[in-house]
Amino acid sequence: MNKFIIPSTISLAVLLLSGCTHKYSEAPLATNFKTTNQKKLQAAQHWEVIGNDLAESIIKKIGTNKNVYVNHIDNDLKFNNSLYSFIMSRLISSGIRVSKVKKESDIVINIGTNDVEFSNKNRGIYTRTKGSITMLSAGVGAIYGISHLTSGPAIIGTGIAAIGMDTYNAYHSQYASGFTPKNEIIVTVSAIDGNKYVAHYSNIYYIDDSDRKLYEDRTTTMKLVEE
Repeated sequence: MNKFIIPSTISLAVLLLSGCTHKYSEAPLATNFKTTNQKKLQAAQHWEVIGNDLAESIIKKIGTNKNVYVNHIDNDLKFNNSLYSFIMSRLISSGIRVSKVKKESDIVINIGTNDVEFSNKNRGIYTRTKGSITMLSAGVGAIYGISHLTSGPAIIGTGIAAIGMDTYNAYHSQYASGFTPKNEIIVTVSAIDGNKYVAHYSNIYYIDDSDRKLYEDRTTTMKLVEE
């Protein structure tokens, strides 16, 4: 009798699973994107890194023989003001001629930010784990090769534990701790020559939910300051 129970159970499971996917539906099925990495801003030095990177990207496009004017958004956002300063500093230190007057420039650079808040209903702690065991094993294996130069089993055991944990921590240190933030910011920088764009870059970053006040626009309008 048992011979018929197992095949019947398998057949029932196959039927149930096959019935989960319908040929027709009233709306497209929601699917996830492939796993990617996204930087999380956690310090003012990270703002400097962004500013320097955007400035270097602009320089590669326009060269160093143009007069540049950088539009500054007049608001009290610490991130926007700092990003403007970092971009200005990198442009000037790279030999770019930055004008204080817009009409005397060849290129106009615009900086824009847009803070976005998503529902955190489905956002948990997401961390890559694939490869961590391999990395940890590699660290342990390496200490075995070195331990032959030392003496005593106690030293070998201590060395294995220390190096293994260091390797493990080094691998995972690239990932931000805690829950995935529900707040993100989109940073856009463009360069305009006359009536055409010569460069346009947009990047997305996570921001700590508790730090949103540093990024969000609390004003109803943003005025470009022109000197």
